[in-house]
Formats: sequence, structure tokens, C-alpha cells
Amino acid sequence: MGNDDEIFKTLNKQLTIVVQKLVDSQVTKALDSYREFHRQYYHIKEVSEITGLTVGALKGRIRRKTLKAAYDSTSILIPTKELDRLLVNLKQSQK
Repeated sequence: MGNDDEIFKTLNKQLTIVVQKLVDSQVTKALDSYREFHRQYYHIKEVSEITGLTVGALKGRIRRKTLKAAYDSTSILIPTKELDRLLVNLKQSQK
């Protein structure tokens, strides 16, 4: 009977380790996915700070479809390519 308890404890420990590794792996994948998503997009407030345009001006450009946007639940996100294009246009308009 005591031998069975030791086997059960050993198996339980091994199972716990396997489950922890699986959970850690899933959490790591989720974090990597989140980071990759947010490297491709900027929040509208960040774009406002970078460009010097107000959030309202940026929202107007989005409404007029001169600036592309994506949405993450309630957040307005600007793709990195759009931000780059906007910065080039702003530089050209200052000349």
C-alpha cells in the first residue's frame, strides 16, 4: 500500500510539471501574439503624440477615410504603415 502511495505522489508531481509547462507555453504564445499585434499598430493617443495632431484631427481623418484604422474592442489602432505614410505626408506639407 505504501509503495502505491509513492507511485501516486511521483506521478502527481510529474503530471503537475507537465501541466505547468503546457500552461507556461500557452501563456508565452499568447503574450508573443499580443506583442506582435501591438508592434504592428499604435494607439491613437500614441499617434497623436508622435505626429502632433490632436486625437480629434486623427479621428476626422479616419472618418474621411484618409487614414486607415483598426479596432481592438474600444481602442482605435493605427497600423504602423499608416503612421509612416502620415509622417511622410506631414513632412512634405511642412516644406
